Amino acid sequence: MNQKTKNLMKTTTFASLVCALAITTPCLIAQDNHIAGREILKRTGEPDYAEVQDNDAAMSQAVQKARKTLGKFIEAVRSPQAGQTRFAVKRPFVQGDTVEHIWLRDVTYDGKAFHGIVDNQPDKISSVHLDEKTTAAPGEISDWMYVQNGRLVGGYTVRALCRNLSSAGKRQFCAEAGIQIDDNER
Repeated sequence: MNQKTKNLMKTTTFASLVCALAITTPCLIAQDNHIAGREILKRTGEPDYAEVQDNDAAMSQAVQKARKTLGKFIEAVRSPQAGQTRFAVKRPFVQGDTVEHIWLRDVTYDGKAFHGIVDNQPDKISSVHLDEKTTAAPGEISDWMYVQNGRLVGGYTVRALCRNLSSAGKRQFCAEAGIQIDDNER
């Protein structure tokens, strides 16, 4: 990983490290070569990623848990407590037959929709771009997360992917993301 990428990772949100779900969707991971049989794909000038298929049982469960617990995120983003930062949601973007789930950073909630900024360069679609402002209805959300005192809260798709990393891969991922991921989901 080049220095420019490392500096960008330190200044952007954790969401930029974990950007995906669905048929041909990228998901940024540490430097392991395989995650649960998925080959890590390399992109010039961008962090590496692994494609996750839409029939991935662990990811489906993670999305369901995120949707079931969305109220916790809404409460936190509307009234952040000391130590709560880096609020982000993941939503699908559709272009033709291609679906790419992408994280939005700097999220706010107005009671009807989430508002945020696209946090990673889409890989498979061109209808949305890095740093573009966009919205997401609560029913669209495929994951949510924030960091509380350095620890990941939510981020269920992230946790599903991290379970398949080697110990060294998980340590590297957490170090690059600047967070801790507890084995007990929050």
